[in-house]
Amino acid sequence: MAAAGAYPRFTPGQPRFAVLEIVPDKAALDQVTREIRHIPGALARMWPPALNAAAQETRTVLYKEFLLRMNIARKGSVKKRLELKPKATRHHPVAGVRIALSRFTVASFKGVRQLKEGVRWSAAPGAQRVIPRAFVRKGFTHDKTGGYLNLKQVWRRKSEGGRLVPRYPLSLLRGPSLAAVWENKPALRRQTEKQAGEIAVKKVSQQVARILARATR
Repeated sequence: MAAAGAYPRFTPGQPRFAVLEIVPDKAALDQVTREIRHIPGALARMWPPALNAAAQETRTVLYKEFLLRMNIARKGSVKKRLELKPKATRHHPVAGVRIALSRFTVASFKGVRQLKEGVRWSAAPGAQRVIPRAFVRKGFTHDKTGGYLNLKQVWRRKSEGGRLVPRYPLSLLRGPSLAAVWENKPALRRQTEKQAGEIAVKKVSQQVARILARATR
């Protein structure tokens, strides 16, 4: 992990998420859907529930993988950044999981501690770092809403030309996002995309079995 504050912000006009699209293996898909192709409308009925169920299970896979790779203190904040979009319909049989590009604040990670020389934090298991001249403070006014938030955050005075500004403004320090971790780890990306395809084939098989059971009643 890079030092806190080094992670890129959103590029204006660009999507604020990456997408893991649910794409089943075509050969495996052809095999499991062979028995229902003669049933009118069966394929169209099969897609939405199969793909949406696959996306739901894939979201759980991603959630567990991110918890293994990132020292996030609040697990619920990881789930909120994994959205089930797009959702499959009969007219648009595509489903996926949106992985948010919004960065976690440094205070969101485990092991945040004030030291004399700065703030210690750990963005990933076994990866402790110290942010020089940073400090922990509870409570601040939101720069956009103007509302007071009674939260603990990690701050550092902004610098100009390599020198600290003696007074305000302060800079709220942030770490990586889920999307940055997913995109910067090709092995993780390949693994989860492969799992998503396998899960999709499994969910399609379940829908095929359901359709066949109804057809033989």
